[in-house]
Amino acid sequence: MLIRERNEKGGVIWGLVFFTLLAAFYGFRLSFPPEPYYDEVYHVASARNILKLQAYVDVHPALGHVVHALSLLILGDHSWVWRISSLLFSVLVVFLIYGIVKELARDRLAGFFAAGFSIFECISLTQARMMMHNSQMLFFMLLSLYCLILHTESGRLMRRKAFLLSGLSLGLGFASRWVALGIAPLIWLLLAKSKKRLQGGSERTKFWKDVFWGFVLVPVAVYLASQLVIPFLNGFGWSDVWNQSVNIFRYHTHLTEGHTYGSPWWSWPFMTRPIWYFFERKEGLVRGILCIGNPAIFWVIPLVI
Repeated sequence: MLIRERNEKGGVIWGLVFFTLLAAFYGFRLSFPPEPYYDEVYHVASARNILKLQAYVDVHPALGHVVHALSLLILGDHSWVWRISSLLFSVLVVFLIYGIVKELARDRLAGFFAAGFSIFECISLTQARMMMHNSQMLFFMLLSLYCLILHTESGRLMRRKAFLLSGLSLGLGFASRWVALGIAPLIWLLLAKSKKRLQGGSERTKFWKDVFWGFVLVPVAVYLASQLVIPFLNGFGWSDVWNQSVNIFRYHTHLTEGHTYGSPWWSWPFMTRPIWYFFERKEGLVRGILCIGNPAIFWVIPLVI
């Protein structure tokens, strides 16, 4: 027991050290550029408007804007504060990748390698340094998986608790960006694995009740709760909790216009054209921020799988 307590204490200490180092690595010169760039132009404005209780118009749910607004409220309206929540969520994503792979492979070394590769795959690094909802959404998606894996792989979480925590995380991810539901097929595979262990009709009835509570009622309640900031904004009412979601759906289903940063989907695996988030010519120097995957990692993934 004493050895186990020492190992757990040592793990916490090393985890805090790694968290600090990774946050320092991701956050180096986080305040650059000092002005909003790319989609930050919209997100900074939305966060400011929420703090002033002014109406905002956006194509994503409210939770991400509320998180950003709280950052500004607590730390002030500075360029590094705009990006601090994305930074913290991105660092936590690395820890979740470690935990997920460790549980699936039942090997700590595999978890360390997966976490290490994720640090240098470049896209997450770029997303960690800008005011968007992507890092927040990814964190909750992976947290939803992790809670289920703790039930299906190690049994460290009882089924009902695992389903509720996983559904809560899924709801928070969905309340950040709708595309978080893209994790649903993986969740379904884990649920199928859990269902195979059941014996008898009564156990299956309880199983589906837990699924309904965890993955229907809880996510819907979390999503609606995250939208309750909307009626308190000037120009909005309680009906806009629903109307805002309808507007988001209409926007994404009727969006046909492209943009100069775009590239055809079939070119993405080849990574021939990065997204330039920021570009500047100043005093004879060219500097910018681009988003593109690390081919040394991305192109090897199919071989590893």
